[in-house]
Amino acid sequence: MPATESTAILFQSANVKLTATRLDIGLESFQIKKITAINIETEARHTRTGLSLVVVGVAALLGGLLANLPVLIMAGAAGAVGGGMMCVAKVNRTIILTIRGQNVRALTSKDGKLVADLVGAIRGAMESRT
Repeated sequence: MPATESTAILFQSANVKLTATRLDIGLESFQIKKITAINIETEARHTRTGLSLVVVGVAALLGGLLANLPVLIMAGAAGAVGGGMMCVAKVNRTIILTIRGQNVRALTSKDGKLVADLVGAIRGAMESRT
């Protein structure tokens, strides 16, 4: 039996399925006709804190090397590595749907491409609804 226009899958990923009439994310289901707006909220990246940790960590590491203090060397290395990781870490992106005037957090992911592709597909489904 061929898929009808309303049941044809517009987007599908691990736990996400989008048709022209429904968006299913995990166990939650949303009717496309009830979605009035869609936004992406991006978590702030902690680059200032990370850079500060890198600078302090490198300074402590060099100080530990010059003073021959293994504890300072270890702390400096840990600070520098941790700060560097904070600078390059992937951030969470959350898809927020507005339904009946209420904001609903539909999906949170570190996969920026997944979020962007899904939002584009949802917007397409919203535009094609009657």
